Amino acid sequence: MLVVAGTRPEIIKLAPVIRELKKTGKAQVLFVLSGQHYDYEMSMAFVKDLELPRPDAVLKTGSAPDPVQLGVLTKKLAEFLHDHDVDLVVGQGDTNTALAAALASTKSGVPFAHVEAGLRNFDRRMPEELNRMLIADLAEVNFAPTVRSAENLICEGVPPDRIEVVGNTVVDSVLWGAKAARERSDVLERLGLEEGGYVLATVHRVETADDRVKLGAVMGALSELSKEMKVVIPLHPRTRRNLSRFGLLRLLRGGDILLVPPLGYLDFVRLLLGCKLVLTDSGGVQEEALTLGKPCLTLRRSTERPETVEAGGNRVTGLNGGDILASARRAMKKRMVARPNPLGDGRSGERVARAILRRLEGGGWFESPSYLREGAPRRRAIVVDGDLAGRSVGEMERELKCRAMAVFDGSGRFAMPAADLVLRKGDVLITLG
Repeated sequence: MLVVAGTRPEIIKLAPVIRELKKTGKAQVLFVLSGQHYDYEMSMAFVKDLELPRPDAVLKTGSAPDPVQLGVLTKKLAEFLHDHDVDLVVGQGDTNTALAAALASTKSGVPFAHVEAGLRNFDRRMPEELNRMLIADLAEVNFAPTVRSAENLICEGVPPDRIEVVGNTVVDSVLWGAKAARERSDVLERLGLEEGGYVLATVHRVETADDRVKLGAVMGALSELSKEMKVVIPLHPRTRRNLSRFGLLRLLRGGDILLVPPLGYLDFVRLLLGCKLVLTDSGGVQEEALTLGKPCLTLRRSTERPETVEAGGNRVTGLNGGDILASARRAMKKRMVARPNPLGDGRSGERVARAILRRLEGGGWFESPSYLREGAPRRRAIVVDGDLAGRSVGEMERELKCRAMAVFDGSGRFAMPAADLVLRKGDVLITLG
């Protein structure tokens, strides 16, 4: 089995899966870094912080325009698969590495498993959104973090038997990391910070960091906010480069702003634990903040993590400086209401590992459907009346010789079409067959 990571968030979210797979002793796991994050030392620092085994290979890919990088990654991963006996490839998230792994494995006849599948913000201008949609079609199994993610996949035509709802592995990592960070990180002392006495901000996405107007608006808001409370910004290399290129460093003078280089995982988690508020354009940081009970403002126009907003821990501000500043002031005055974490319980890695082993031991991932008489399947929406009410989804599948794709109750709420789900009058069953 091959587990592929290319960026630091992928390392964080695949760590629980790798640990659980190795703990079982039932699978040989190869761990490869693609080199998409071309700072090798920083990637290895995350591997060390998360107590992962040293990678079996590091593919030196480096930075390049998206289409070029995707091509290079796909070629290198295909060559690796050619040279190694691999029965499954596991990737995570929405990066070029994840898409390249899905392409290389599928085209090599090796099934691909996608961790954190089904996230959508419905903004096709974002390269990550396109990656997510393409990977879903290629993956033999999609590990969705929430029921909403599974619903997104089903509505795009992914069959339910290729979806497993397992929670988000980021919860496993950040809960583990919070304990380790309190014991091992001295970052607050090194930076002269006090618990609860600063705001933490991260900005790295291409659509913001590469746009002078958007980046200027965000940095201007952070500068104003720093006159009220210290702002700590771990600077992504792209952001640092563009602040200089666009002449925006001047915006960060005059307030109480602390710029620091990229941090290791435990140091970052310790900063997150100690902050008053988080402002970020990172998807993973939205999840980490919610898990640790820290209010978060998302510096974007949309989020593919709507559960964080609905849980009351996150607010999408847009990229207008005035709106960002006003939202930050409100968030610092308001206490978060403690609610159950919709993202998981810290055991997602265990569920992913168990599902992978179950499918591997069952044998045969690929299945070609047979429609010799009909020619091709058709979708139908069946309204459950009094005669059909009380039957299970499995009974309906056997009787109608079809595959259940989704169930919506009388008020339009989605439900996974589990075989033992009992249908009620007014439900709508979507079938394929």
